[in-house]
Amino acid sequence: MDKPKHSMEKILSFAKNFKIGKKELFFLFLVFLLGFGIRAQNIQPNYEYFFGFDSYYHARMTSYVIQNGDIPAKDPLAYYQLGYSDLPSTGSFFWYFCALIYKIGTLGAPYNKETWIFFVKVLPALFGALTAVAMYFFGKELYGKKAGYATAIIAAVVPSFVYRTMAGFFEEDSLGFLWMAIGFVFFLRALKEFKFSIKSLLNAFLAGTFFGIMAFTWGFYLIVPVVIAFSFPFILLNLWGKKEPKEVLAFLGNFAVTAIIFSIFTYFKDGMDWLYKGSAYIINSMPFNFGTSNITAMGIAIIAIFALLIFGIFLFLLFSSKKQKHSKKSNIFRFVSTCLLYVALFLLIIALIDPQFTNPATGKKEGIFTSKFKGQGVLGSTIGEESLGHPTFGYKYNALIIFPIIVLIAMPLWLYYSKKDFFGPLLFWWVWITLVMAWYKLKFTYVFGLPIALSAGFVSMAVFYYFRDKKLLETKIVIVALAFLLLTGIGAGSYFVTKRPPSIETNPDWKNAMHWLKDNTPENAKLFNWWSYGHWLAFVSERQVSVDNRNWSLKSDSDYARFIISNDLNEALSIIKSYHSDYVVIEASDLGGQAAMLIYARLNPHYSPVVPENRSYFFTLDFGRGLQFVPGFLQLPCNKTGKNYNCQGLRFSEEQMRSFQTGWHAEPNFTLDSDDVAIIYASPDFSHLWVFSPGSNNSMIARLWMNDPKVLEYFEPVYGNKTVKIFKVKESVFESKG
Repeated sequence: MDKPKHSMEKILSFAKNFKIGKKELFFLFLVFLLGFGIRAQNIQPNYEYFFGFDSYYHARMTSYVIQNGDIPAKDPLAYYQLGYSDLPSTGSFFWYFCALIYKIGTLGAPYNKETWIFFVKVLPALFGALTAVAMYFFGKELYGKKAGYATAIIAAVVPSFVYRTMAGFFEEDSLGFLWMAIGFVFFLRALKEFKFSIKSLLNAFLAGTFFGIMAFTWGFYLIVPVVIAFSFPFILLNLWGKKEPKEVLAFLGNFAVTAIIFSIFTYFKDGMDWLYKGSAYIINSMPFNFGTSNITAMGIAIIAIFALLIFGIFLFLLFSSKKQKHSKKSNIFRFVSTCLLYVALFLLIIALIDPQFTNPATGKKEGIFTSKFKGQGVLGSTIGEESLGHPTFGYKYNALIIFPIIVLIAMPLWLYYSKKDFFGPLLFWWVWITLVMAWYKLKFTYVFGLPIALSAGFVSMAVFYYFRDKKLLETKIVIVALAFLLLTGIGAGSYFVTKRPPSIETNPDWKNAMHWLKDNTPENAKLFNWWSYGHWLAFVSERQVSVDNRNWSLKSDSDYARFIISNDLNEALSIIKSYHSDYVVIEASDLGGQAAMLIYARLNPHYSPVVPENRSYFFTLDFGRGLQFVPGFLQLPCNKTGKNYNCQGLRFSEEQMRSFQTGWHAEPNFTLDSDDVAIIYASPDFSHLWVFSPGSNNSMIARLWMNDPKVLEYFEPVYGNKTVKIFKVKESVFESKG
């Protein structure tokens, strides 16, 4: 009878982990309100929709789960010309999880698009606020309650993390970090036991489970094994001499439980590919040329297991002889650990400075690391998120950037002198790795937000530790620190959010165009469109798109680009015929994007450009740096002064401006100072001019936008505003011989 009672006591002891005092609970409530309040500022009645582009894709996929209980085998609204795109068989946890919240929140009510849009706005802010709360426990487990307080506040307000979890940023990453933070809480609780018990095993099991849930939620789960792998040797070095051999073995056992559970989850998610992906990314990021094409996931797994086995034998031999804690060898190991961490800091400085070298392929000087991290191919070179991240550090991190800098400098020494901090390497390497990622990739700047928050926890702990015997001074420091947090964190986070409304709301033209499509076209209408607004069109207009932001078909990207820049009407008609599209959607920015479109057009290996790739497609202009080629389209704002118009230095009478308002024409009607001939068109209100080179003027985008009568034999203009124009494809296209 005693044994069950004993086991129950152990379980109750584990449950005590979750006890929270009233003051602690009140603080967490305030943190939640702070985090949610900052992120929810963009939930406004005048904002009909939400952020970004991918958010619309995830919102649409989740809506299918809400309506049908499952995702369809094929995407019903994208890539119709290819028989529609496949949907992932795994990785859709985010959609099902959010659909479940919708069902619970609406008490099982049927799907309603307006209600779902409200949930799409609220959920990311909710996830972000909950992550800030979870970070309190992360900081608390690592460095105590005071560190937890600082960690939670900064996690709630740091702009880079706020940005990707604010209302309407409905992507997997808004939820993914929540599971990671919870996983690390249980991970630390398991490892800190230094013994085998029901409590430690349950914590280890839960750590692996939450890390596994993160893997099902978001592909960036690789950060967990990478950070742990870099930290693991340093944790062991710091354990030597401070813990008995049996305690270290218990530590390794609890660690193994988490690793096994995590591996089981990831195996069902994507097999053993995570080992390959993580290792390949690290190897390819180094400033050397390693061939990884022949490295298989199984090969990496065997190497990793072999390395761990050798390391385990080494530890066994090391601990097999009796040693006193705090021995000379202990100091040696801690000294080695400290030196290695400072070597890592030195390498980080070199990586951020980015030494130059001459690229043999281009003959130009490039940064060693920039060349490694820069976007590859046409998508990498044209998508903004692939650009460098460090130019944005000022407004994404502001003064809070001081915290990780302090961690990188102080942590090695702290670990050497500290008698109780065994897990500081986790923070050091989390900061180190994500700083490099954020420095070189704009899309990774948000992953550096939470390491900054935990760094603030470390600094808070260190300050309070130093002033532990000076209570009055400690109080003053707390006041100053809180003021600093309020001014640099809360103020910056709030300002950051209010200055970044959803991009779809900054220009109502796109919304109006998509509403027109939804209300005035058949439900099965097929659109021929550019990828950058595909997700918008599919979700808002609920019509089929030829390509979207996934770029699932680079051929479709190329075909649209070929259509836009083509100087040959027959070529353009043949492309539309091959797609069987009902409507063509074009944007004003495509007029000036023809040079970029030419890059996409070349994605098709069989593309022989009809567009003359010569002087007729460019202007030669002097912008104060000598003559240079620029794409052959200019949009010049005009101001009326008296009876004349000044269009950025070009002056015209009202009579001349009216002459520019005629429809599309092939013959040049103006000569620039550089003796380049041009074709000029004036807007109806004379607010600006469109200036085309002959080659650019002959493109399909120009002929459609300016209503070339010959082109309108095949495309009927059915909707237009300053930003978007929509053309219905006539039957004559399919009857033509082109």
